[in-house]
Amino acid sequence: MKFEFQELFSVEFSHNYFNHFEKLRDQSSPYNGFTVNPTVITGKYLLNNGLLFKKLNAGFLIGYNKQNAGKEISREDFLKASGCSILTFRIDLADYSFYNYTGFVQPDSNKDIFNGNLPGNLNDLIFHFWNYNLRDGKYRDQGRLQKGDFLGTDDCNNIRLAAEIKESERRKAVEEKRIINDDDLEKIILSASENNVNLDNIILLEDHYFSKPFGQISIKLHENLPVKNTVKIAALATYWQYVLRSSYLAQLENPAILSIDNSKQNVFEDFKLITLPDGQKAYKSFISKEPIQLSKTPQRKFKLVNYTDIEAPSYKEIIPVLPYPDINNFSKIDENEVTKAKGKVSIIFL
Repeated sequence: MKFEFQELFSVEFSHNYFNHFEKLRDQSSPYNGFTVNPTVITGKYLLNNGLLFKKLNAGFLIGYNKQNAGKEISREDFLKASGCSILTFRIDLADYSFYNYTGFVQPDSNKDIFNGNLPGNLNDLIFHFWNYNLRDGKYRDQGRLQKGDFLGTDDCNNIRLAAEIKESERRKAVEEKRIINDDDLEKIILSASENNVNLDNIILLEDHYFSKPFGQISIKLHENLPVKNTVKIAALATYWQYVLRSSYLAQLENPAILSIDNSKQNVFEDFKLITLPDGQKAYKSFISKEPIQLSKTPQRKFKLVNYTDIEAPSYKEIIPVLPYPDINNFSKIDENEVTKAKGKVSIIFL
């Protein structure tokens, strides 16, 4: 039997924290921090229909056999014959620093600032990426699998709600000595989801996992399915706070932080004094006026200077290039008068 596989569709993950140069806001670099595998049901479907699952560096690909009973079948014909089947894939997180540098878009928020917080308890939540909404009966366009331009809190689904509703309805059916099928359960959950955003498309999720995954992808096959499908993730934006702790820097009388690219741009506020948790004396501290998006490769550079003549103005360069925030370091500095009005803060000691 001859096998000649052609791409049916692919899914790629991207994250703009790893951009290697200044890109447009809607562009991101490939992200390989996830492990993806088909669920048990989907694995059987792939096997029975001669489909190939292939892992890629930043995603996966599904291929179909062009040769069928000695005849060549096109991608369009294969999708038409698929019967709008739904394929599901489990996502596991292999990058344990992911939450340290990832921003989540909040509903009705400024999409340019990715400093949203996830719910405090993620035990019952997973991220769900899909191309078709059963409740609305609509496909997402342009191969986008998350709700907004980037991953957001709206993509979180409660993994247990649908299972609890199903179990409750099954128990009622037994008590009332009536038969209830999967179609009836689907209608019940759809009705419940109208007033519960956490059930948005949740019925596509499998009810039981041996261990909770990071997320799941649900792809409904249809004749207009894009070849390329994407999940885009944005870098976290934080307020940057530099603290002058060394004895030499603490003695500077008129320190300031300037942008290397544009020294006239006032990115940071004037210094204020803070006291460390151990009660040490007040230190000069600078905090950015707006959140700055984190990136693996520095895209915005700053320098520490000391003004010798404020009126002129003229200054002496103290540190030519300041360090970036370390995503793996967390400060125990309590909220103070400098940071209490801000959001997330990245603290860098100098």
